[in-house]
Formats: sequence, structure tokens, C-alpha cells
Amino acid sequence: MTEQQGKIEPHRITKPIQLLAAWLLGLIIVNGAFLLAASNIEEPEWIAGVLVIASIINVPLFLTAIFLLQTKFRPEMQEDSFYSQYLESKTGNTERQVTAESVEVIREDIASLEKKMAENIEGGLGDSEVEKLKWSSVTVAINKSIKNFSSIAKNLSTLGIPVHETFGGGDAGVPDTFHVAIGAGFDIDQIRLLLGALVQYGEGVISFAHDEDEGPGQYDRQVLIGAYGDHSHGIEIEKAMVLLDKEGASVADAYKIFGN
Repeated sequence: MTEQQGKIEPHRITKPIQLLAAWLLGLIIVNGAFLLAASNIEEPEWIAGVLVIASIINVPLFLTAIFLLQTKFRPEMQEDSFYSQYLESKTGNTERQVTAESVEVIREDIASLEKKMAENIEGGLGDSEVEKLKWSSVTVAINKSIKNFSSIAKNLSTLGIPVHETFGGGDAGVPDTFHVAIGAGFDIDQIRLLLGALVQYGEGVISFAHDEDEGPGQYDRQVLIGAYGDHSHGIEIEKAMVLLDKEGASVADAYKIFGN
């Protein structure tokens, strides 16, 4: 056997039956290496004995494995085309039939989606969808160290206002006053809903969230419930509600009374 003939090239083993030939060739190579090493090792003598014993044990192990592949797992050792026929006869389904069913389901889903999209385009989004879209474009954050944290979060959720983030806690401590800081970008309906949700939690103050170190737009489209910092330019939440309940009150009026 030449060096080229005894070399195993994995990329050339493309059929399951070739795996058996590779196993037999592997048995010859491994046992040959063991016996060659045993014949060249003189000290210590027990190593040569172990290699000989290993080469003897390898033979029944390899042959048993090959026997199992050729008997118990013979269907799996067939080429793909024959194995697919075996699966068809065993399950009663062909891959083509399963694929056709899957395609039909996908087509039905696409048709349903297209119908819903057409209905939305024709009838427009519902009020609830519009409201969710409005609140998804802003950030509502609550200080987790304030007294009524859980109650406020639950109340906001009930009114359809999602809480996106929490802050505070730890060394920051609890704010001296229930302070709500609101940035630019909210509409008048959102502001009224927020005020109605928060007015019940004591003598709170709402103020415009002025930019700090990060520059212009730092707090745009954000509201911080339980904010730290100066709130002297703000207004009591209850008074703000009264002013904004007046007919014709605009978002500009709201930000003006918040101290912007």
C-alpha cells in the first residue's frame, strides 16, 4: 500500500458506505502504529505490552461498530435518495408533501396580513393604536425610591401610560419633594393624562426639565417622576391641572406654566 493509497481524505467521503471503508482503513492505521511503536520501545517494557493489548482490543471494537452500522443502522447508511424513500415508506409522508403544506400555510398567513394592512390603510388606525404609538415615542421614567413607586406605576399602566425606565435608589436617596420634570415633545393630551394620574399623590410639583451638562435636547420627550434637582421654577400639579383644563389651553401654555 502506497502512502497515497493509505491516506484518508475526509472531503472525498461523500457516501455513507465509504465510511465503513474509512473505519477499516483507520483500524489498520491505528493498529499498525501501535504495533510499530511497541516494537521500537524497549524501556519500560510494560508500555510495549499495553500497546499490543490495545491493538488486540481495537479489532473486536471496530468490527462490532461496523456490524451495528451494517445491521441496526443500515437504513441510515444509505445514500440520501434511498434514505428519503425509506423515510417515506416509514412515515407515509414525503418531504415534498410537507413542504407543500408549509407553503400553503405561509400563503394563508400572507393573505391575512395583507387583508389587515388594507383595512388599516382604508380605515386608519384606531384610537388605542394611535395612543400606544404616541407613548412609544417618549420615555416615562420613575424614581424607584419614592414612597408611592408601585402605586404610581400601576396607576399609569391602568391609564395606558407605559413606564419605560426607573432611576434613583442607592446613594441618591429620596427627593425632598414629589417632583415631576417634563421635557419638550409631549402634546397637550399626554400632559393632561399625566397630571390626572399624578395629582392624587400629595402636593407634587411639575416643572420643565432644563438641559444640564449634556447640552440642548437632553430631556426632550422624557418625563422624570420623582426627579431630583431644582423645582422652584415649577408649579403645583393641582394648579397646573386647573389652568390646563380651561378651554383652548395649548401645549405652549403648558410648557409656559411649567417654567420653560
